Parts: sequence; C-alpha cells; structure tokens
Amino acid sequence: MTREAYINELRSYLGRLPLNEREAALVYYIEYFEERGDDEAASAELGSPKEAAAKIIADYEEQLGQAAPQGPGSAQAASVGCLAGVVLVLSFPVWFSLLVTLLVTLLALLFAFAVVGGALFVAAFSIMSLSIPTGILSFGVSLFFLGSFLLLGCGAFWLFTRGIPILWRFIFNKKKVEE
Repeated sequence: MTREAYINELRSYLGRLPLNEREAALVYYIEYFEERGDDEAASAELGSPKEAAAKIIADYEEQLGQAAPQGPGSAQAASVGCLAGVVLVLSFPVWFSLLVTLLVTLLALLFAFAVVGGALFVAAFSIMSLSIPTGILSFGVSLFFLGSFLLLGCGAFWLFTRGIPILWRFIFNKKKVEE
C-alpha cells in the first residue's frame, strides 16, 4: 500500500478523535514512512490502517482514562442526528398538520377579534344615542377585542420571527464545539 493511500485510510478511521490528537498521530505515521523509505515494507510493518487506528484510539482512551469524546464528529452524534432526521421525516404528516391547524386557528381568532371589535366600536356610537351606559359598555368591549387583536397579532409576529428560532436553537443546542 502506498503512503498516501495508507495515511488517507488511517485519517478516515481516526475521525472520532479530537483534531490535535488526529494530526499528531498522522504526523507520526508520515514520519515513519519517510524514515523507512519503502512504502510497502512500512505498511506491512504497521499493519492495516484499521488496526493502526484501533491502537491509536485505544491508547488515547487509556490516556484519558475514559471513552473517547462523543462530540459532533463522532459516530454516536451522527447516529443521533440521523435518527432525529428519520423521526422528523416520518412524523411530518402529524407535526405539519398540527402546525397548519395552529396557524389557521390563530389567524381565525385574530380575524374574529378584529371584526367583532370593529363592529362593536362602530355600533357603540349608535347605541350611545339610545342608552349611554350601554354605549359606554359597548365601547369598552370593543376596545377589549381590538386590544386583544393587537396583543395576539404582535405575539404571533414575535413567535414566528423570534420565538421559533430561539426554540430551535434551544432544542438542538447549537453551541460551538471545541476541538
């Protein structure tokens, strides 16, 4: 096996190690090939890249006294991400229909508050000529509905522009990973 093929295959097996540990191991093996001079003989002495990677990872784990880190580049993180993607795709009909239902309900509620509040506001002036206390009550109720419309409208706008991205980052914990 040539030096380049050996090093590239070894690099692919060392993906779960931190970057600095991976680079140190690769530098060692590159220097070994350079000192030996004969790529075929060096690769025969070192064994397969998979065996060499297993030894490097075992040494690293022993050095730490624990299992190798399960960071974003690890196989476990990839499995969790893959599983989350599968669950999202398979549950799409459920969560999408719930999202659409929530959105339609919110829009219908906003529309109802706006229409009822506007109608009561206009009606309050004609009711005022018949009975002043009833007109004032109608005016107050219309202000309640119009205020609810504004409050829900602003809340919905905030939710869809700021709240959902904040929730998304919270759920998927988008922290910068140190290597």
